[in-house]
Amino acid sequence: MFLRKNNEDIIAGLDIGTSKICAVVAEKRDNGEVKIIGAGVKPSHGIRKGVVVNVESTIESIIDAVNDAEKMSKTDINSVYITITGSHIKSSGAKGSIIISNKDNIINDDDIRSVIDKACNISLPDDMEVIHSLPQEYVVDGQDGIKNPKGMIGTQLDVDVHLISGSVASERNIIKTVTSSGFDVEGVVVQSLASSIAVLKQEERDSGVLLIDIGGGTTDFIVFVDGLVRHSEVFAVGGDHITNDISIGLKVSIPIAEKIKKKYGCSLTSMVGRDEEFFIEGALSTDKIRIPRMKLAEIMQMRIEEIISIIAKHVDSYESLLSAGIVLTGGCCNIPGFEQLVKAKMDIPVRIGKPLDICGQVEVLDAPEFAASIGLVKFGLLYGGEGSYYAFSPKSIFKKFSLYFGSIFRKKG
Repeated sequence: MFLRKNNEDIIAGLDIGTSKICAVVAEKRDNGEVKIIGAGVKPSHGIRKGVVVNVESTIESIIDAVNDAEKMSKTDINSVYITITGSHIKSSGAKGSIIISNKDNIINDDDIRSVIDKACNISLPDDMEVIHSLPQEYVVDGQDGIKNPKGMIGTQLDVDVHLISGSVASERNIIKTVTSSGFDVEGVVVQSLASSIAVLKQEERDSGVLLIDIGGGTTDFIVFVDGLVRHSEVFAVGGDHITNDISIGLKVSIPIAEKIKKKYGCSLTSMVGRDEEFFIEGALSTDKIRIPRMKLAEIMQMRIEEIISIIAKHVDSYESLLSAGIVLTGGCCNIPGFEQLVKAKMDIPVRIGKPLDICGQVEVLDAPEFAASIGLVKFGLLYGGEGSYYAFSPKSIFKKFSLYFGSIFRKKG
């Protein structure tokens, strides 16, 4: 056992993805800086398109990743913030309105919480529930455009809220899997929101920016305008689909296709020479099959263009508002030519997003595929405490789920 345990200054995040599971431990410095003190990354087994399909395999991957993070940080991890993704994630707008009932008519935290609760009390399908409630603006006695009404005097308080909801079953399955691994769940954060916390600058959120996070099984994207979330969505196409296309197109197994993608892959045919080629093992050990690299690039570019086209259709109405352009995260960003292809297709500035404003053991995580895991610990340290409940779902709901499900397995010592 280690000497340190989770406390309000030490936070653990667990990014549960289709291709990898990443555990990160961070502590808050006196100057407010986030210091990474431990990390563990393991291949993900049991997750498909962001959803748990094999509980036991996922538990094993979680335990292995967390154990590595504990050893590096010399910390016993008791609770974690976790990501959630999948095509079940939806977003919508909602409104709430209350009458200020206290005698001095001064708006307080309870009033803000109450009006957001009103907005969240919308009719959703029985299998869906709200994950995040993000205020857009408040109106006090008809005066609109208010960002924070606390301390103002008024008789009526209204709010416009951006709601992000998800499947009850998917959310509770991921929570149950984590608690069964031996860890309490402090909070659930939609993956694109977690990534945005890690890699976006405030000026980008204010100017208007689109963040795209392309993982193994899903593509998550989120739009910020005037510093606020305006749109968020997930669809079940990601890097694994590129691998699958390579497997079919080159007639190789999925594991070999994944290796080819990482070693020889390119997103743009214009970046590949006509005479470039590589060799792969054939059915017999002595066989070597020659593959033109141009053929591989053609397969990959076609699928990546399809992903970009889907996103472009969904954010078309925001295109003129994205002055800060696009920020890319996720493992696909490492494919040569990926950034250039997105820029060519979307015709706005593009940059690769890496975690910002962190110190400590950063060399392990200084890559776009770790944006969500870094965002989780920053979320916990910066937003997880009392007082920010009106921006995100309260922590108590996840404690309730943890107690309900209990722990089937305990983590290794």
